[in-house]
Amino acid sequence: MINASPIYDLNRASYIPNNSDFDTREETAQISAALIATLNAASLVDARFKTSLEILHLQLYKGAFYVEPDCRTEQDETLLMAVLRTFAGSDTFQRIYLKLMRRLRREVFDFDFVFERVPVIRCVAPHQLNLRPLRLADGTLMAYHTDMLYADPCGQINCWLPFTQNNNSASLQMCSLNTSVKVLKHFMAQQQIEDHIAYDTRAKFFQYLCDEPAQREAVLSTSYPLSVPIGTTRFFDMRRLHATADNRELTTRISMDYRIVPMDVYRLLTLRDIAPTYAGTALLKGAFYNAFQADDLY
Repeated sequence: MINASPIYDLNRASYIPNNSDFDTREETAQISAALIATLNAASLVDARFKTSLEILHLQLYKGAFYVEPDCRTEQDETLLMAVLRTFAGSDTFQRIYLKLMRRLRREVFDFDFVFERVPVIRCVAPHQLNLRPLRLADGTLMAYHTDMLYADPCGQINCWLPFTQNNNSASLQMCSLNTSVKVLKHFMAQQQIEDHIAYDTRAKFFQYLCDEPAQREAVLSTSYPLSVPIGTTRFFDMRRLHATADNRELTTRISMDYRIVPMDVYRLLTLRDIAPTYAGTALLKGAFYNAFQADDLY
């Protein structure tokens, strides 16, 4: 494998606690209540909507979940997602989120870390995702990826927190770690990736899965839907391939994902002349990561 940079060293595991789940029900209840209030204030739902987020798709007014026909994802194109992004950056949400980071530092991790400044809150309603560029000829959605394909460093800890029921196709689809690492090593060697993740690496990985049926089958055969209790944060190694599926269930999935980077991993980013970027934002404190690190929150 050609991989000269320690940032993308696929032999570097993420630190995962012995118990990969963390009880965050209190924060989840607070976030869910604030989110429902925000949706009402934005007039995206029936004014009487004060119940479970799992039936959100039944309450949204027509147009709130519209997807442009240019094959971009609903996360980029709907009014609902714009409201969720704004909500994740709001003072109300950030107060709860910083409290969660303090708890993680005190109760889970015995080391300092930086963390994503504005995490992503996702809504996956029951429908077929408008992701034609990520579908095989037979229509199978192959959205599998690792955040490394977007330039995130190996050693990062991925955190996934569902606010609603998440079973079968409504859940995050997760590939085994062993298969993920093998497939990624083969892909990176084939692409001759050394220390730079280009903007189109994600698209190249999809094409690689199309062109390599044995690797594609390995991913599909070792993947399974997570089933995480509502309000529980699940930690997983960032090298694991994962994907959103077409939601064929009868409930909306609302979930949040956020990234934690131990300081020894973060320092590798700061040693470079130019830090990697995600969607044009430098992977540095005060940019993609919060200006505070965990120890600053004590």
